[in-house]
Amino acid sequence: MTNEKQLKTHRARVKCDNPKCDWTQDNAIVLNWHNKQCPKCNNCIIITDEDISVLKNLLLLAEKVNELAGRKIVILGKENCNKNKEEALSITVDTKTLRKK
Repeated sequence: MTNEKQLKTHRARVKCDNPKCDWTQDNAIVLNWHNKQCPKCNNCIIITDEDISVLKNLLLLAEKVNELAGRKIVILGKENCNKNKEEALSITVDTKTLRKK
């Protein structure tokens, strides 16, 4: 599966970055929330362009590590980890801390 195909179908927990808002959605297709406002507070973009850039790089990194290992050992997102019969390393990233100020 190529990086672009993975990006189009990648599921993860998405959440509002507004500290006063507790909105989250589990197992969401990430691209569906790209440049969309929080449905609860309308105060934050849920997935920014920077978030997409970080996700693309993480998917590429996971693909390369798995290539080198000869099997799937890196999976992005906890919800996908249990579906894999092999032992896997689950990576969860809060992109809010990676955004430029």
